Parts: sequence; structure tokens; C-alpha cells
Amino acid sequence: MANGTAGNSPLTEKSPGYKKFRETLFELTDEFSRMIVSDGEGATRLIIIRLRGARNYPDAKKAAFSVAKSPLVKTAVYGRDANWGRIMAALGYSGALIRENSVDISINGIKLVRGGLGTGRDTDASEALRHNNEITIDINLNIGAGTERVYTCDLTEEYLRINAAYRT
Repeated sequence: MANGTAGNSPLTEKSPGYKKFRETLFELTDEFSRMIVSDGEGATRLIIIRLRGARNYPDAKKAAFSVAKSPLVKTAVYGRDANWGRIMAALGYSGALIRENSVDISINGIKLVRGGLGTGRDTDASEALRHNNEITIDINLNIGAGTERVYTCDLTEEYLRINAAYRT
């Protein structure tokens, strides 16, 4: 991050400005991450997967990335369909420890699943998908303390057009 020309002391965890530097660096990298994902080919929505309650961090990572990479979840968001079954399916094949009857899922603050069962608010959540370009999917596995956050985007017809139009 620096070449030493200024002659300043190296920044360490004990340096006076370390905490502020770290917070600012995190904010910048977070914003850049959002921008990169939002600029995906054909993307119309930023999707934030916030997963907690996994057995441990490796399980949290597996589960969150499984949801984030799922074409069915990504197309459901594009189609403004709060299809929590697709999220549950992605969790199920993630390889993480999942107890179906413990899972809670919300989309943009609307609780769709409590204890593995639908809450009947699918229409409310689908309506929220229609009016927001940033979609937050909160998942609580209710098993342990593992957490992960992943950014992804929707999968659109435009993405297919872009990637079907050329040969490599």
C-alpha cells in the first residue's frame, strides 16, 4: 500500500491510526465489492446473502456461497419471486450441516421461513423484490456461531444474450 518514500513508521495494530485505517479500508473494499457485483453482465439487482447460526465458519461459507451461486435463487430474484424453497434447496446441497426445522429466512426484512416452515408472506416479499434493486436474504441456521456475508447479482435474460452471442 506504500513504498516507504514518506519515511513514516509502519502501521501496526498498536499504531494510533490503525483502528480508523482498518475501518476505512473495510468500508472502501466493501463499497468496491458492491460496485463490481452490481456491474455484472446483465445484472439488475445486487443480492446480499447474510448467513448466521452455522456450526462454524467453514459451514457458513459453504451455505452462503451455495445460495449465492444458485442459478435458481438468482433467477427467482430476477423474476421477483420470493421462492424460499430454492434457498432451502441450495442450503440442502451446500455440504454444510443444516437442520431444516431450525432454518429462518427473511428477504428484505420480511420473514418467509421460521423454524423451517413457510410463514405465508411470500406475496409480501415478492412485492418487496419488485421495488428494490438491493435484495438482502437473511438466513439463520440456528445451530452455532458461524457467519458469512456474500454479494452476488441476479441472473437475467440479458446475461444469456451477452454470453450466447460470441464464441471463444
